[in-house]
Amino acid sequence: MSLSTGMKTSPVFQFDIYPNQNINVVSGSAALLKSGTDHIISSNVRTDSESGNKFLRVVAYSPSNALLTQPIGEIVKFSVKPEKIVNPGFYNLDIKDVVLTNKDLTNVSSNSENGSINLITGRLGFNSPVVSDNTNRVYDLDLGEIFK
Repeated sequence: MSLSTGMKTSPVFQFDIYPNQNINVVSGSAALLKSGTDHIISSNVRTDSESGNKFLRVVAYSPSNALLTQPIGEIVKFSVKPEKIVNPGFYNLDIKDVVLTNKDLTNVSSNSENGSINLITGRLGFNSPVVSDNTNRVYDLDLGEIFK
């Protein structure tokens, strides 16, 4: 997954990724893409005190207060593990508590857009019992129709 920006510059930003309950976020997985500056990024899994749901907090800053040199496009990537997803479909990744500052360290964030994961493969399941010949180690599995 990655985050895009239309902002021209920013020395500091922070946001939280709240995944669908079937998706795990990966602590320490955030990385800057083409910043060209001394920005430092960190990400940690935290627990929401109100709901008990886990989320990924991503924070980036520049020790020298440098501005990002990339004017527009993807600036951050992070990892998710959709280990509990078994059915095809869209699964939400909500972005909350966005802070994006300008050179005067004023929050200039006006809005954010949520993302999603689109699982397009199918769940493997057997339509009929497994037919096996253990002596020859031959097994017939009827998977029915599956997505490519």
